[in-house]
Amino acid sequence: MTTFMGLNDFIYTLPNCDKSESEDLHCFLVSGKLAGLDGLVKRAELHGFYSCYVEDNFSMCRQWFYLASRLREECCKFSNGWSMEFPDPLIFALLSDCAPLIGRYGNLSTIAKPHLELPSFNEAALRPSRHDFRYMVHYLQALIRRDWTCAGNIEICVRRSFKKMSAVDLEWFSVGAALRDSNKDEIIELIYKLLKPGVHKARNKERFRELSGQVWSHHPVMFTKLAWMHGLEIEIDSPLVPMALMPIRPLEHYDDVYDFLKPGYVPVVEKPKKSFLDRVFRR
Repeated sequence: MTTFMGLNDFIYTLPNCDKSESEDLHCFLVSGKLAGLDGLVKRAELHGFYSCYVEDNFSMCRQWFYLASRLREECCKFSNGWSMEFPDPLIFALLSDCAPLIGRYGNLSTIAKPHLELPSFNEAALRPSRHDFRYMVHYLQALIRRDWTCAGNIEICVRRSFKKMSAVDLEWFSVGAALRDSNKDEIIELIYKLLKPGVHKARNKERFRELSGQVWSHHPVMFTKLAWMHGLEIEIDSPLVPMALMPIRPLEHYDDVYDFLKPGYVPVVEKPKKSFLDRVFRR
């Protein structure tokens, strides 16, 4: 496994949070202050990279990626939360190997929108636009569910909407067809094409949340993991594809860490403090 010691610099400059602060975090959520939560998502993702590439602890990596994905899932409940604007962040849920979480992500929706004038997330599936890429999130969700009819409808709609297809769209549709037909050779050929130095650099240089391609190559990792999820156990010989994370190896237990993420969580409502006069007259 490739070691990237620069991760140390990221780990120790990230915001930290103890689980005892869960109540305060929930208050931030319901009040619309989500910046702190995004810091926790980033922290969990980078700790996952550290576990994978520095410690070779792949179980802990899966746990960290699970936690990042649970936090994102919670943000979908808020109008200024995660808008699911791009399919990229779903990679962390897939790499967690947590079947219930991945199943929920295959049907996940959000009330947040990238821009107020855009349609809702559910409406965006069949309303592709060069300014709104949520149709590709729906396409990835269809692949997760193995809903080939839905995937096909989205592809037809996209081809009708754009005179010229983007390279990324064509790659996704090629992967979808290969998964549907169990054609591992086509997926492998595409992955190696994307791993060419020039292509890799161009596609990953602005993925700051994934360390700009210094540890992995986004689409090759995503496509390889999808192949394994569909029973196509392909092997990619590249340090930019962490093969140790490709086999489906769910943990015996996943820790939600924060109380507000746990089932049945009920926030504690503090009673307003009484004024001096109220205490004097026992009101």
